Amino acid sequence: MISETTLQGKKILIADSDPVVRSGLARLVAMEEDFNVVGEAGDGVDVLEKVRQLNPDVVLIDVAMKPCDGVEATRAIKRERPDVRVIMMTIHSDRVSEAIHAGAEKYFQKDTPPEILFDAIRKC
Repeated sequence: MISETTLQGKKILIADSDPVVRSGLARLVAMEEDFNVVGEAGDGVDVLEKVRQLNPDVVLIDVAMKPCDGVEATRAIKRERPDVRVIMMTIHSDRVSEAIHAGAEKYFQKDTPPEILFDAIRKC
């Protein structure tokens, strides 16, 4: 793992239950020179542990994860680390209000163009 002293730019944690989506998103985000993907998580419980361990600036999190979904995980992250910014990503748009009330700064469909997502990360 990279030491924090060698990292520059925003530290990003990627959380998605689908390993292909998670890995692809991590690779896409890592291509931006001002972002550093510090870790990946496969569910809401794992993401909270990774937030504690890796100290990310931003968490990109899927809504539909089990056993703890992205909304529940966002509530837990915000209780422990209100400084961590959360961006929800999903294929569904029916939980926008719930995600925002849980503390997510942004909520995007997974078909959002990467440039829009990158801009949101930079503004967090």
